[in-house]
Amino acid sequence: VYPINLQKLIAVLHREPGLSINAERPEESVAVDDTRKLSPALLQNYLHIAGLIAKQSAGHPDWRRLAGSISTASQLHAGAQALALTRLNPPTVSRLAAFLAMRPSAQILHVICRIEKDVFFVEDEQGQDTELSIEDLERTLRNGSVKALVIQGHVSMVGMQKLLEHSSVQAVLNIGASEVAQQLFAEHFYSTLAIGKTVQEAYQTALDRIGPDDTHDFQLVAKHDAVLLDYPSIEKRAVQPIIDPGLPPLRNVPINPDFVGQGQSLLEMGEKLNDSRQLMIYGLSGIGKSWLASEYISRYGWRYSDGIVWVQVSEQTRAEDIFNQLRLLLELPLSTPLSDLENILRQRRVLIVLDQANTWGNGPELTELAQFVSRLDPLGGTRVMLTSWESISGLSDVSGARDLTLV
Repeated sequence: VYPINLQKLIAVLHREPGLSINAERPEESVAVDDTRKLSPALLQNYLHIAGLIAKQSAGHPDWRRLAGSISTASQLHAGAQALALTRLNPPTVSRLAAFLAMRPSAQILHVICRIEKDVFFVEDEQGQDTELSIEDLERTLRNGSVKALVIQGHVSMVGMQKLLEHSSVQAVLNIGASEVAQQLFAEHFYSTLAIGKTVQEAYQTALDRIGPDDTHDFQLVAKHDAVLLDYPSIEKRAVQPIIDPGLPPLRNVPINPDFVGQGQSLLEMGEKLNDSRQLMIYGLSGIGKSWLASEYISRYGWRYSDGIVWVQVSEQTRAEDIFNQLRLLLELPLSTPLSDLENILRQRRVLIVLDQANTWGNGPELTELAQFVSRLDPLGGTRVMLTSWESISGLSDVSGARDLTLV
């Protein structure tokens, strides 16, 4: 449960003391464990929302809040159209363009990033800031199917009008105010759209929910008075909402909703893993090594298109346990010889995380794993990340290994 949910609950109960949860809708949002499982043909049965979230600042887990809003919105009205939320990873202009080129694509684009003087700061492939002007965004949207553009930030009225001029977009929304107000607005805006109301009706319903104190930070500009989205026919409508974090297959990866800061460390980790087969993260117990590794996966896991394996190391861990996790990830028989597994990994993009590797006390097992890592092609796509409070004999000496020390 996110800490912000407590603030949200307090705010809601102050305004709506009679509010009750709809117990007649048993469906809960399903988090997709492999973005490759979702096809445009499947998503056309949903009211599809794409999330472009760039450069999360310290203490602002924007993706998790948006996913939480969609999950809540999906349960507010029984019988509503199921919602699907897809995170665009990486949050780059090229990824957005490629996504919009798919048919069918999302009807709603929800953008969360830093905005200054109508310039959007998205990311490049390395996670660094890159500018996207209003004009470039309008051109990118021109050939897509996006009808509603939701901007979590502030764009000028002139900029909002430009976005409507030549693209498929029919309505542009500015969402400002506090984080609590933003989340409440998103919940009621999307839940109202899910029952077939116009964008204008959904906008007004959501404004009424957040109360008058925050409404001055919200704006809506539309091409006409009643912007209505397209909905699948009743017989084709999906039942269960889905949340797609835009990541490859994951095995045993923990998620920490309260992770804050360390943005520079995340960038440094990505740079070091680009040109080395192994990264060691050192630091005292409790300093946040494991959560840093987890957040790296949340932000940059898309780079490992064939999947990510997380192993919580203990004194009983065997090298074969790790090899079997890799076989399962790659959907190989457990009897696959280690040499075959190594050859496959040289051609794949996989991340192997060994958490708390310093607890591993078995020398022969460590030697076997070190030899395995040393045989991985440093120019290939498979990488190994370890967290430890001290260097580990054998593993720390692997050729080409890099390290990062947290203080």
